[in-house]
Amino acid sequence: NFIFYINQLIILVIIRSYAFIFLDLTVKYEGFSLNKEAKYILISNHYSKLDTFIVLAFIPFKQFLNSLPFTALIADIYLEKFYLRYFILYLCGCVSTDINRNNGVKPLEKIKNFIDQGRTPLIFPEGIMNKTGKFDNSIKLGVGAVYLERNNPDLYLIPVKIEYLDKRKVKITYKKPFR
Repeated sequence: NFIFYINQLIILVIIRSYAFIFLDLTVKYEGFSLNKEAKYILISNHYSKLDTFIVLAFIPFKQFLNSLPFTALIADIYLEKFYLRYFILYLCGCVSTDINRNNGVKPLEKIKNFIDQGRTPLIFPEGIMNKTGKFDNSIKLGVGAVYLERNNPDLYLIPVKIEYLDKRKVKITYKKPFR
């Protein structure tokens, strides 16, 4: 576990550095705070391949440490190359959306187990990148099922909104956790 935590901290530093150098980034926290005793599911819209890393990298550092380890559902299309698969699945601790890469375990079942183990998952409810910004009515309610089945009074949802205002200008808003 210690090495896994160190990997996530190193990735945090790399992504924050990249974002500060290459992006015009605005980060807002609207009632956002994390209690070390509670469990959380981060939910966000999805526009870019970097979204997973950017959402996790800009959680305030002390709260990031309190919520370690993190995990995220990653579409199998990003795992085709060996070096990306190794980096994303093993070093970052992510979960593939392909049941075959999860040793026959359904992705949401794996996320449920991780929540029970104290991990903080990031889920994109739409399941795909949505570059239109309009709500897709065909969204599967996977995050709702995970949340409701846990029936845990200490489990909260944290909405995160990502807006790409142009190629380099990005605004991230972390909202207040709710039940």
